[in-house]
Amino acid sequence: MTQQRARRFQSALEARIAKENLKDSSPETHSFDPCVISPGTEFMERLHRHIVTFVENHVNHDADWQCIDVILSGHDVSL
Repeated sequence: MTQQRARRFQSALEARIAKENLKDSSPETHSFDPCVISPGTEFMERLHRHIVTFVENHVNHDADWQCIDVILSGHDVSL
């Protein structure tokens, strides 16, 4: 676990350095940091809310979804 966290921090640092080096030579682009796909991040909270909304809409408005049980284990569920 500690080793994985260290790799993520190292990867984020290298990405930031590379971005700073490219800033002067290329137009600004939006980048995605894969480290945000971790439990407890704002990204995961927002993703969870979107998935809940998606499932609720389908269960309430789609006949095919009304005859099944949907079990959603989100970012906030502990083992």
